[in-house]
Amino acid sequence: MTSDDPQTCGRRYFQCPNYALEVYGNMCDYIEWVDTENPVFDRRSGRWMSPSESDDMYLARKTI
Repeated sequence: MTSDDPQTCGRRYFQCPNYALEVYGNMCDYIEWVDTENPVFDRRSGRWMSPSESDDMYLARKTI
């Protein structure tokens, strides 16, 4: 899923790694942003992975 936020639009998606059904029903307990433009090679799995980062981490990296 792509973000509609102009600061993140077109370059990342989010996933819901944790559901709190007793509190939120089907809503996410928290959202994890995943960087899809800068994959990192994971030696253990032998695949290119998209690392997750918080909104604050992304915005700090973007302003550099």
